[in-house]
Amino acid sequence: MSSLKPDWIEKQFDNESHEPLQYEILTHTLGVQDLINRVGTDFDLVVIDAEGMDEELINAIDWSQLSNCSLLCCEDPGMVGSSTLKEAGFDLYHQNVNLYFKREI
Repeated sequence: MSSLKPDWIEKQFDNESHEPLQYEILTHTLGVQDLINRVGTDFDLVVIDAEGMDEELINAIDWSQLSNCSLLCCEDPGMVGSSTLKEAGFDLYHQNVNLYFKREI
């Protein structure tokens, strides 16, 4: 398991018999805009599974650049992320373990 949030792993264990071990590692990262610049913008689906960082990623994306994206799947967009998606034209379409947002193109 991994996350960019230091307290994330503590929230994953509700059974005291499991003792989580946490290690810090250094890794190379790529910002959202850098990723878009490298791979382009022609996506019709975006899936975000960022272990507690979904809202931050949703808010970091300039959705106007992804004009072909009609479907987004994420675990938890948060309140601000949901507002960001609404402003970008997305509406909640389906919910189970994940949330699916759809927009007409």
